[in-house]
Amino acid sequence: MNLRQLRSLRAIYQQGSFAAAGDQIGLSHAAVSMQMHQLESTLGVELFDRSSRPVGLTAEGIRIAHIAGEVMDKLENIKQVAGGADTLGSISM
Repeated sequence: MNLRQLRSLRAIYQQGSFAAAGDQIGLSHAAVSMQMHQLESTLGVELFDRSSRPVGLTAEGIRIAHIAGEVMDKLENIKQVAGGADTLGSISM
């Protein structure tokens, strides 16, 4: 599992399709699909219900997509803190 896969999963959840997710994050539909197959293999769980069109997230997929969103939000917080954007609690003398 890697951050690119989590970012793709979050984008699929937000956009509703692999193609739209790929457009959002700058990857091809095929690249997004490959990442999701790898993520499913790593986690040992089916994230998508592929029995219907369009493909939808399973209950586990939705839960994991929410967690992936939280992870991505935390990473953004880290970038903000590192860039000095987070001054909450700072003291000046």
